[in-house]
Amino acid sequence: MQSSFSVKLFSSAMTIVGVAVASSVLSPAIAKPSSNADQPKTQSPAPAPTPANSALLSLLTVTGTDSLGRAASASFSRDANNLFLTLINTGSADSLVPVDVLTGFFFDLSDNIILNPLSASLSDGSKIYGGGSTVKNVSSEWAFKAFSSDSAIDNVHYDFGVSASGLGLFGPGDRFDTQSNLSGIENVGGLDYGIVTAGDNQATGNGGLNRDLIQGSVVFSFGLNNVPTDFDFAQSITNIRFQYGTNTAEPSIAKAVNSPAPAPVVSIPPAPAPSPEPAPAPAPAPSSEPVPAPVVSIPPAPAPAPAPAPSSEPAPAPVVINPLPTPGSIPVLSEEPTKPVEVPEPSTAIALSLVVAGALKFLKHKEEPQA
Repeated sequence: MQSSFSVKLFSSAMTIVGVAVASSVLSPAIAKPSSNADQPKTQSPAPAPTPANSALLSLLTVTGTDSLGRAASASFSRDANNLFLTLINTGSADSLVPVDVLTGFFFDLSDNIILNPLSASLSDGSKIYGGGSTVKNVSSEWAFKAFSSDSAIDNVHYDFGVSASGLGLFGPGDRFDTQSNLSGIENVGGLDYGIVTAGDNQATGNGGLNRDLIQGSVVFSFGLNNVPTDFDFAQSITNIRFQYGTNTAEPSIAKAVNSPAPAPVVSIPPAPAPSPEPAPAPAPAPSSEPVPAPVVSIPPAPAPAPAPAPSSEPAPAPVVINPLPTPGSIPVLSEEPTKPVEVPEPSTAIALSLVVAGALKFLKHKEEPQA
């Protein structure tokens, strides 16, 4: 942000004319109802002209309050070549002590805009305490400053500030008009020309308020250099501070106006839901007909192994020699009749084997040569 600012200077000829005109139309400067009342004062030049209301574009109004009833408002507007700031102490309570007087306003711009201070004037209906003064131009009693990027108040940086008090930040060279003054002191200091509340009672208050004060609002005019008419001041003003009293350590109302835009939220689409598995086919309804019994396959019995072919030569039958019985071996028949011995009937297989054996024996005997 630009740390310096330009001050509109009139040519020497225009200054002489302006002072002459002002002297003829403005009432004499009033004396402060304080110990400085008898100090000489010079009159300020006529206020810079303001554009017709129809040419003004309202930009932004910010307000602030605190827990003790302090309240203030700052409104920004513009025309093709100028920016206007209207500052009001909107508190409804009576201003009784210096910290009830609004003496400064700070604001921050997010872009490198250069403001050229032109004037500070009372709005219609506003007045200066001290004998019903009709003075409207207070350019010599308010200062403007563009702050460097490394400056801060309570750890908050502000690009620009206006103040009727020095606050340890503003000096005589920062005034809107450095060629004249109303307070007799060519500087900004103390509460002089600070703004009291809308509900202030001039007859009350401690000795610290026994000085020239403004009730109403002050309009500050700034020249704009090469700022497009569609520039968005409303979104560029990010921080503001209303300052009360004569020191930045005294009460203030600070707030953020336009917070930076949040980072865009990247929407991650949800993973597609898994496709449901097809439902199994319903089991067929049982048939009313009886289920046929399963067919049991019985494997066929293995074929019997073929009998070996008989040899071409018949096996010789065994020779059975029956020994002749010896005389002693002949049994003596008992006189008692013997019971017949029951011989079991041979089985068919045994009978066949006996027949075969006898036949073989007969054949063998027949084939043997006769002696």
